[in-house]
Amino acid sequence: QIVSVDDGDTLQVTKSGGKYDDKIVGIVSHSRTASMTIGGDTGPEKINTTKDRKPIALVGRVVTIVNLESGAIKSGDPITSSSTPGIGMKATEAGTIISRAMENFDGSSVNSKEVTKMVDKLKEELKKEDPKTTQYTDIEDAISQLTISLPKGTGRVISFVTVSKNGIDSLQSQANAMQKQIDDLKKKL
Repeated sequence: QIVSVDDGDTLQVTKSGGKYDDKIVGIVSHSRTASMTIGGDTGPEKINTTKDRKPIALVGRVVTIVNLESGAIKSGDPITSSSTPGIGMKATEAGTIISRAMENFDGSSVNSKEVTKMVDKLKEELKKEDPKTTQYTDIEDAISQLTISLPKGTGRVISFVTVSKNGIDSLQSQANAMQKQIDDLKKKL
């Protein structure tokens, strides 16, 4: 899920809070080797508690949950937060983006081909692990995160996290769409 700086809690993040949320900072990762871990108890007496902690990818490849709110997503499209908390969409306007899609998403399946391969690989790794180890539990958690059901029109793709402002690309995209509409209207006349 896409996360944003939490205004109400120092050093914490929360699910993104709407379209083009300008406080987005990362994406919850299924990998325990992500850039940052947030959540859980933070008091000094509970400093080693890991309950409810989630790894956050601040840069690099990560599975991203997206929807079709602003249309189908093509590889290379900028991704921003949608009106659904924690879920991304294709950025079609100027604003903050969290990542670039590395795969297409048209809603025809919940998991992209690469995410499906990732799940299959994790299942194979799980078979080799001792169920009593932390590694086993981590792999089980990752599989669970990557296979939980999602609402219709929502799915998982690989994207490359790099928080930035979307401007020129988006404006060019809008200009191209407008030109296509003009061309279509001319054909009808």
